[in-house]
Amino acid sequence: MAIATRVTGVLMWPALACGPPGDRLIGRRAIRALAAGALVLSLAGFAWYCGYVYSVSGNPFEWAATLQRWNYRIGGAPGPRR
Repeated sequence: MAIATRVTGVLMWPALACGPPGDRLIGRRAIRALAAGALVLSLAGFAWYCGYVYSVSGNPFEWAATLQRWNYRIGGAPGPRR
């Protein structure tokens, strides 16, 4: 959900790709499979969100264009252009 609803959620992709540190109870191969599944699921959620935005606005990346119009910077509040 974080990836589909927040731009900063995209920063979670590297962590999902790497997965958690090795767990001896599960095994490295299983952890990598779970990490790959989480990454694919998150990418599918992002694609779904872009598809939804496309159905509403006609531009799958309208969310990015809107952030630029608002002069939004990650970690900061929207404000007037200077």
